[in-house]
Amino acid sequence: MEFAEISDTICQEGAQADKLFIIVKGSCTVRIRGKEVARLEELAVFGESSLFGGEHAKRNATVAAADGNAVKLLVLARAKWERLVRSGIPSERCVAALRAVQAERMKMNAQ
Repeated sequence: MEFAEISDTICQEGAQADKLFIIVKGSCTVRIRGKEVARLEELAVFGESSLFGGEHAKRNATVAAADGNAVKLLVLARAKWERLVRSGIPSERCVAALRAVQAERMKMNAQ
């Protein structure tokens, strides 16, 4: 994983999805079609659909640093995730847990 510090938009709805994020410090707003639908705090994971959607995956929401403050993030690119999965380092339980988060978020986003 890589470290990033971002004070504006982290990912844009409809853009290519190729990274997963974990908030280390700060908070983010989540917007779908311009409407704020959630606020994510420290240790929240987002972008999990990018790990399973293949090279044509698109972002389902816009996520931005809240209140104009910088957010500190850990970032995992899909290519690195795929290498990890092939290596067997993340357990099947870990992969299944991320898929469950993805399914739950997809369901929430459809509402």
